[in-house]
Amino acid sequence: RMDAALVFDGDIVIGIITERDLVHKIPAQLFSRRRIFDVMSRKPVVLDLDSSINDSIKAMTTYDIRHLLIVRGDRVMGVVSIRDILRHLMKHVEVGKGIDLGLPIGSIMSHNPITIDPGAYVIDAVNLMRNNNVSSLPVVEKGKLMGIVTERDLIREIIT
Repeated sequence: RMDAALVFDGDIVIGIITERDLVHKIPAQLFSRRRIFDVMSRKPVVLDLDSSINDSIKAMTTYDIRHLLIVRGDRVMGVVSIRDILRHLMKHVEVGKGIDLGLPIGSIMSHNPITIDPGAYVIDAVNLMRNNNVSSLPVVEKGKLMGIVTERDLIREIIT
């Protein structure tokens, strides 16, 4: 798995391109007319709202993922990404404080995430991600969590 690639001009590195760059720059018409239920991850890793930051790090490491859905019962309460965790860690490193990984994940997650219906089109997910600067969308139908769709899922859709 790779989420970024170096860009070379001869032997000189001139940049980097990420999944986010691709989702934001690829013309919309190149995304298929397939539905979200065809491209989403159907069994997303979830953590309870009372789980700790440490629990989220362990889950991301164990399952090799970058996004976790935070739930209370069947209801999606938020999303936490590896970026959220790194931002939290760096904030504490910069000010020279100790880092408490036992804090509840709810303290750093994105609350009230933007969701998408499994019957929506892939281009709808692309537009939601572009317009709201998010890299994942919980897939929810009638209030029930069905899965997650990420930038990686969308890029995979284009290249397959």
